[in-house]
Amino acid sequence: MSDPTDSTESSYVKPTDESDPDRVLLRTGVGRELAGSEAFGSVCVLSTEQARRILSGDKKELIHTLHEHEKATEEELSELLDRHIDGIRIDLKELARGDLVDIQEKGSARQAMLSYDTIIVEPLVAPKSISEDTSYSVQNEPK
Repeated sequence: MSDPTDSTESSYVKPTDESDPDRVLLRTGVGRELAGSEAFGSVCVLSTEQARRILSGDKKELIHTLHEHEKATEEELSELLDRHIDGIRIDLKELARGDLVDIQEKGSARQAMLSYDTIIVEPLVAPKSISEDTSYSVQNEPK
């Protein structure tokens, strides 16, 4: 039998709704742990469901391109990715709704940049100590 005080014991994330308090606390705890390290900067921990909804292949490529170029207009992204600008706009709007991208008006152009330095998907398992002392404070959780 495992020792309940052993902080190295892992928490299994049950296949429940993404708004389940245990899963929210785990995402919050992981995000705080990573954000506490300068190496990761600002951190967003997506639920697996949110990642599945938002991160299609084209959107992942768009995120990687924004990571490499920091800021880019819709037109620049269209050229860099060899995609039609309408598709870029649709993907950027969806990423902005998920709070992964900030879009700013620059004259007649719209410029996009990532909202976070690090974007990851919630872990399947993690040490219990990560979520034990975490309080609920995740923004942009599903409503």
